[in-house]
Amino acid sequence: MCVALDFSLRARRTRKLWYATEVVDRKGKIRKRYDAYVTPYEKLRSLPQAGQYLRPGVMMAELERIARGHSDTEYALLVQQEKARLFRSFAPRATVP
Repeated sequence: MCVALDFSLRARRTRKLWYATEVVDRKGKIRKRYDAYVTPYEKLRSLPQAGQYLRPGVMMAELERIARGHSDTEYALLVQQEKARLFRSFAPRATVP
């Protein structure tokens, strides 16, 4: 698996986001209620027939295997390490005159 793709999967696995539910109030106005705080993978998994939203060739079983590969804490540490390595790759280097 490509390092960039692997890093992307780790980031998506650990970063939780708020998801909105639309609610119609008494006046008929649509309001958004942010009541679901989950990772994008958990949100995808909660959808009926989630497999239809995947790219061709990607299987839910493969995503599940990746998700169960490490704990949330382990993924967070891996993301931090990868981010530090990325920033070091374009940090200015000292030059000798």
